[in-house]
Amino acid sequence: MSKRYPGVYRITCLTTGDFYVGSSAYVQSRKSEHFQRLRKQAHANVHLQRAFNRYGEETFVFEVLERPPVEKLIEREQYWIDALAPAYNIRKIAESNLGLKTSEVVRARQRQAWHELSPEEQEKAKQNLAIGRQKMMEMVANGEWQQAPESIEKIKIARAKQVTTPEMLEALKQGQEVRKQVNPKPRQGMTNSLETRQKQSEAARRRKHTPETIEKMRAAKQGTKQSEVAKRKTSESLKGHGVSETNRQKFAERSREMWANRSPEERHAIVKKRSEEVQEKNRQRMRELGKDPDRIERQRQSQLGTKRSEETRQRQREAWERRKQKQLENPKPPVENTQPTKEYKYSDERRARMSAGKKASWDKKKAAQAENIQQSLFD
Repeated sequence: MSKRYPGVYRITCLTTGDFYVGSSAYVQSRKSEHFQRLRKQAHANVHLQRAFNRYGEETFVFEVLERPPVEKLIEREQYWIDALAPAYNIRKIAESNLGLKTSEVVRARQRQAWHELSPEEQEKAKQNLAIGRQKMMEMVANGEWQQAPESIEKIKIARAKQVTTPEMLEALKQGQEVRKQVNPKPRQGMTNSLETRQKQSEAARRRKHTPETIEKMRAAKQGTKQSEVAKRKTSESLKGHGVSETNRQKFAERSREMWANRSPEERHAIVKKRSEEVQEKNRQRMRELGKDPDRIERQRQSQLGTKRSEETRQRQREAWERRKQKQLENPKPPVENTQPTKEYKYSDERRARMSAGKKASWDKKKAAQAENIQQSLFD
């Protein structure tokens, strides 16, 4: 995320509460410039330099008051100077060097100084400039142009001690209105760092939606279709992610519950929406199980719209509970085989007949199960 932006800033001394107000087209660069000059005892503001020497660097914090466009920087800086009356500002009238052109005499001196350098010195200066630009681009790309945690904590302490006046509230309100007018969507085009996205993801996992919110989200998504690009991205993100057995059971229970709560008309509409390829696969699977899909479809159409009454469903549930309770109270004792074991010797022909009979019985049982499942889905 790029940190190069124009803004009006304030440098506050936590010990005295006095501060300095300034503006720059590149706020973070101006911050580094201020503190470097203060450390070297070369700052142009004598009041700020004396306070820095007396109270130490750890008592000074840097914060951004407003981010106006470049063309309004001087106007907004003057507004904050009038509203806050900073003690460290020597000039009470905001001025700027933006647009200031170097005179031809100074340019001639700069060119002469450059030509006096040897080719090796010129090449070294160019390399240093390229390295500095590359480091700056890397810092911007990695999101390293951020305030240190110590500075953030100092700002919190300073703001807790600060007395908010009605004039300051009005100034903040006007600054917010100006920002909205100049840039209604300030974060458009920006991307969060990987660490920020991980924090947002963890916070989203901890957050639980209310049933009303879930219903609103479901209603909003109903009828919408994902684009091919979104489908492809979802598919790529889910590759390699296995589904646990617990989640599989939850999905299955949820699907059965949703299907049971649908009316016959809704079920028929869902089945009808399936592609011809899926329907043909289902019909082929039923034929392999020994079922006639056309006959089942005719039966389903004849029963479409019929529904068991609530009394019948209640009687079935009660009967099932009674049978289950009876089985728990009176379990069947295991059958003990008192007969001596016999060694049976069958011929190969008889063994083949027995195997074929078992296979036919098994196929018949599977076909009956498939029919029951299919019938329960359409009931």
